[in-house]
Amino acid sequence: MKFALFLGNIGHDSGGPEIYETELVRALAKIDQDNEYHLFCLFPNAPKIIGLSQDNFMFHVLRPRSRAISMTVSLPYMSSRIGPQSLHSTFIAPPLALERHLMTLVCMSMFECPEHYPRLIRWRLQALTSLGVRSSHRILCVSEMVKQRAIEHFKVPEERLAVVPLGAHTRFRERSKQEINGYLHSQGITEPYFLFCGRWEKRKNLLGIIEAFHAFKQETKLPHKLVLTGKRTWIANQAEALIDRLGLQGEVIDHGKTPIEELPFLYAGAEALVYASFYESFGMPIVEAMACGTPVITSDITAMPEVAGGAALLVEPGRIESIAAAMHTIATDPCCASKLKSAGLQRAKSFTWEATARATRAAYHHVASGAMN
Repeated sequence: MKFALFLGNIGHDSGGPEIYETELVRALAKIDQDNEYHLFCLFPNAPKIIGLSQDNFMFHVLRPRSRAISMTVSLPYMSSRIGPQSLHSTFIAPPLALERHLMTLVCMSMFECPEHYPRLIRWRLQALTSLGVRSSHRILCVSEMVKQRAIEHFKVPEERLAVVPLGAHTRFRERSKQEINGYLHSQGITEPYFLFCGRWEKRKNLLGIIEAFHAFKQETKLPHKLVLTGKRTWIANQAEALIDRLGLQGEVIDHGKTPIEELPFLYAGAEALVYASFYESFGMPIVEAMACGTPVITSDITAMPEVAGGAALLVEPGRIESIAAAMHTIATDPCCASKLKSAGLQRAKSFTWEATARATRAAYHHVASGAMN
């Protein structure tokens, strides 16, 4: 059979969506050497990033580089010539309905927390997501929470929805103290630290985490630092101003966007990952940190408790004192930290890219079989 994927993020440095597309394709290649896969890429460096050489996987770079033209003209035209049995949009679906189409519903926050997005980005995401949901024969939801919110918001029949969680790469695993210390020494990190990993966005509650860290420092006087890794976005100036106002210039370390090969060491060296977002449809860093043996502090709302599965400290993201108290617990209670590490390692085993790929391929066959709901 012929299957097609529209990959609109690989090569765009878009964080989680790019990781999802890359790892999904690689995992599909590992489990399937029989079916024919056509990968429609929006960015020309996508094939190189995926790094795949397998006869049944074919790359097609869409032209022109304009997303609007490629999605409305080039993609439908090229797909019609190839004639796949299903076409999977992994993030944003094309505005024109395509035959045997399915999409991944990665997030609902643009509808439920629109204030966290700049206006034009919000409008575009809302419009294209709504169109994609209406035109798709099968909708893959990254969590049960997303599935339930889609039913409520779009009035989608449950039979058109499937829950397909994301995974963690095998590079995210426990590391020896020697490996961790060697990496931290090379980065000039000499103190114990809490880690924030993610894009600098309002939705990620970075400002609240910085304030909570300040409260933790004021209360405990411990030597801990707060290390930030991830791509800067529109709230970077606000974050820097807050750090200055709170006098945390020497306590908060901006590590920049850590190369993916180094990220496991940064996780493994942390006292805890602090992922107290206001909204997550999945929360990939939760699983990655757990797989590295790192205790996790995360929010008690949206999909985060579902993903954490009882293996993390849950906090109220809107309450600074709640986040600060969790930091205090991790820093002063080694027994609690040890229990969280063990529980997290076990929980992380539930999330693999192979499982994601197998469930996704099953959805392709479902659509290809003509089981339209």
